[in-house]
Amino acid sequence: MRRQPKGVGSVLSPLERNILGVLWPGKKLRVRHIYEVLKKKQQLALSSVAVLLDRLHSKGIVGRKVEKARGGVRYVYFPLRDKKSFEISTLESAVNRLIKLFGPSAVSYFNQRFAHNADQHTGTPFYDKNIQQGRKAQTSDKSKKQGKR
Repeated sequence: MRRQPKGVGSVLSPLERNILGVLWPGKKLRVRHIYEVLKKKQQLALSSVAVLLDRLHSKGIVGRKVEKARGGVRYVYFPLRDKKSFEISTLESAVNRLIKLFGPSAVSYFNQRFAHNADQHTGTPFYDKNIQQGRKAQTSDKSKKQGKR
């Protein structure tokens, strides 16, 4: 049985994930440089990397700028978001699609699911710490709003 990819891996192909793995530290790289890094780990063609970078650019995941070179022009690619921001936007998109498809049923399901998860984690240090931080933030927000009135 094949393992299902998690997180970003569930919406990107393995090669797209690897390409972004090279770019995500915030680098600006040419296709050839990305190819050179990836070919050490797997067998692939330079054209495959170029095509996928163009697709990632079309999807708004990477940006590119044109550089003049001896033979004409070449692209320098860079990530438009860091990995965490990309994951959050992908998650938001998926949740919004579910809400659009299923409406109130989806919202009800999420509320029940989160309430169930909260009940399971009560009493764990991680859960208690995050709940306390959330309550402090809510209290702080309320007092700020009341002070503005």
